[in-house]
Order: sequence, then structure tokens, then C-alpha cells
Amino acid sequence: MIAELLRPERIVFGLKGEFPQLLETLIASSPLADRAAEIRSALSDGEVHRYSTIGDQIAIPHVRLERLSAPEMIL
Repeated sequence: MIAELLRPERIVFGLKGEFPQLLETLIASSPLADRAAEIRSALSDGEVHRYSTIGDQIAIPHVRLERLSAPEMIL
């Protein structure tokens, strides 16, 4: 499933800085940029599973949004 969602235009290289700023860059690059407030709210609402971790010091934020026609991923 993940391989099917990876597209070159959805991969952002060279991100550096604080996590909140990086998240804003990813949201702006997303096809869901018009739902940025909803994404921010979902990430900050204290939901237990808002991040997945891969190895040491790698966290992947994710949210569930209503009314999506298909899953979206930006890396």
C-alpha cells in the first residue's frame, strides 16, 4: 500500500529545522493543503496514535481525516 502512494512529487528533500516548521512545509506540499487547519488540529488533539516510529529518532506523523477519497502520503 505504501509503495503505491509514493510519487516523486510527494517527496520533499532537504528538510531541516524544527518539527513544527517542517510539518508546515509538508502540509503545504500536500494535496490536502486546503485542510491544513484540520490536519494541525488532529495532530495536536492529544490522540495517542498520532505518530509512528521507525528506529531511533524517526517519527512519522499521521492523522485520519474524514471524507478522503483515497489515502494520501507525503514524505
